[in-house]
Amino acid sequence: MSVIFHNKVVGAKIAWVLETEIRFPIDSKVDPLFIYIASASFVFRISMLLETLFAIKQPKRRRSIEGDQYQIFKSIESALAVMGVDGRSCLLRTICEMQKNPIGEMTMIGEIITALLT
Repeated sequence: MSVIFHNKVVGAKIAWVLETEIRFPIDSKVDPLFIYIASASFVFRISMLLETLFAIKQPKRRRSIEGDQYQIFKSIESALAVMGVDGRSCLLRTICEMQKNPIGEMTMIGEIITALLT
């Protein structure tokens, strides 16, 4: 068993490569002059691209309730548009009706819908 660690160019990028080879004897035959050994070997290779290992990470954007709600509204609008309904006007009408007649106190689903749409 041997372990080799070296630098290598993968495509146009530099990488660290860790290789190890394991050999297993399968069969042997002893002759008066020679010893024949049949073996199988497995090579395990791990490559790490240096640019991803030492990349400068961009700061993650923080999630907001407004951003999540906007994405939910867009998803509902597009789902209604697939069914052939004007998704934006239908969603706005539903939000207005929810403000006039809240259903949050009636059921658990009503509370979820009220929290989602208001």
